[in-house]
Amino acid sequence: MAKTFSEQSDIDDRAKRILRERIEDWWTLRDRVPDVHVDYEIEHKCEGEPSALTAYVQLKGTRRINVSGGMARLQLKTKHLRYWVKARRPVMLILVETSSGRSYFLFMQAWVLENQLQQELEKKSTLRVRIPLEQELKPDSFLRAVQEADIYLREQHPSSPAAAIAAAEQAWSHLDPRFQVALTATKDHNTYAISPKAGDPVSLKLTLTGLAPEQLRSAKSSLDWGRHCKLTTEKIKIEGSPLFETIAQKAHQAELGFNGNRRAASVRLIVGNQPAQQLTVDGFLSAGAAGIAFTADEASPIRVGLEFPNSGRSTAIVSINLQTDPDAWEGRRLLSLTHLDQVARFSETAEKFDGLRLELWMGANRLLKPGKKFKSEKLFEALAWWFGLLREAVDAAVYFGIDPIVPRLDSLSDSQISRTWQAIRLAKSGTQEVEHYDVDPSEKAKEYFSDGKVEASGFVRIAIPLEIDILAHKTKAGFLQLEPVHGRIVRMDKTHGDEILRVFPTESRSFTFRHVSALDTSGDTGDGEC
Repeated sequence: MAKTFSEQSDIDDRAKRILRERIEDWWTLRDRVPDVHVDYEIEHKCEGEPSALTAYVQLKGTRRINVSGGMARLQLKTKHLRYWVKARRPVMLILVETSSGRSYFLFMQAWVLENQLQQELEKKSTLRVRIPLEQELKPDSFLRAVQEADIYLREQHPSSPAAAIAAAEQAWSHLDPRFQVALTATKDHNTYAISPKAGDPVSLKLTLTGLAPEQLRSAKSSLDWGRHCKLTTEKIKIEGSPLFETIAQKAHQAELGFNGNRRAASVRLIVGNQPAQQLTVDGFLSAGAAGIAFTADEASPIRVGLEFPNSGRSTAIVSINLQTDPDAWEGRRLLSLTHLDQVARFSETAEKFDGLRLELWMGANRLLKPGKKFKSEKLFEALAWWFGLLREAVDAAVYFGIDPIVPRLDSLSDSQISRTWQAIRLAKSGTQEVEHYDVDPSEKAKEYFSDGKVEASGFVRIAIPLEIDILAHKTKAGFLQLEPVHGRIVRMDKTHGDEILRVFPTESRSFTFRHVSALDTSGDTGDGEC
């Protein structure tokens, strides 16, 4: 006669008691009735209140766990796995060894998707699951795993952009309620700004690891002056907050700084005399252990750095760092550039004068008056040339109805720069001059040479399709059209098997073509023919 209580039922009861002992102080367990595919729904308790962080739990008990290669192993029916993959809440598999009480967990959706097992689920009735032994069921590690699993599923099943961002911010904030998380999301990457909430001070331990001596000195200097420093997250270890620890694992780059010590400010650069050229560079003042520093915005093509040490006179500048960056506006649309004309004119003047003066302003208050000039020899040479070209290219882009993306200066070839200047000159005058022009002969034109002559004369009209190139942006832009003029037509030898006619003007030294947006077809000749 079969026993009413089997050995497996005893194991299951023991596993349930162990699970409650492990997590009931931090989680509310609710039985699923009926318990199809999952056994429990759990909700985290935070300071005695439900937190709305929930997950499903599938419990598996065994007298002794099968361990191999640092992994706990068990067989599961794939019908369970197929259900779990579709679930919108994290499904946490918990394996309990009843003989010892040791327990391990695994986030099932990520395990299936990251191991690309979807097809295996359709082909097989069971699948072997492996759980790393380091994923032992402990309060802190299990809570963090559920929090990360919640974020993982939100990213797998996004809603509207606004709702997805709000949900992500809420999920990240759950990792550490002491902080507020603001997410800025684009197609290519996410940026998280983390700031402490009002209340008691928050203590964290920051360790910089694996930095070369020069990198370490640079990072320390930035933090000492209240500036931000950017480092890859593998170089940063932050202890004291599960939020920072989790983001450090997921993010590629982190920017460290102290936003509470930053104030908007600007530097006015002055060059030349009667009249002087002036340029305002926006940035911020920051305070640190070493003193106060001004740092220009990263988007500025002219970077100014000033440092005022804590010791000595308040207006004493310990260092001035001035740099120019021709590629500051790379990737932006040409017609959206602000202050381009101002920067170009200032750079052209600064290239001619070996000396700059500066003023430091915070709002309407001038904190620092112009001091003695400091050298700027050749500093603006590349900037003046490049921004001068961009300024001229704006008018050409408007004339031809395009808006190219600003490339890197060193990405443009000499021929692309030459074609950009050609387009600029054409946009300014609307005309283009050439000494002669080669065309394919039409059947009518060939009749002029039926008697064997190599030269003929008469009125010619030429219209050629125009393709302009501005900053490596090519586009069709109407036609270059030559009104009927008297010309000398010379039959040229065959070139690469094709016969051509070369047309010279007889009444001047060059032809003048004018730009038209559409071809006037009232004449007798076609595109590029005589």
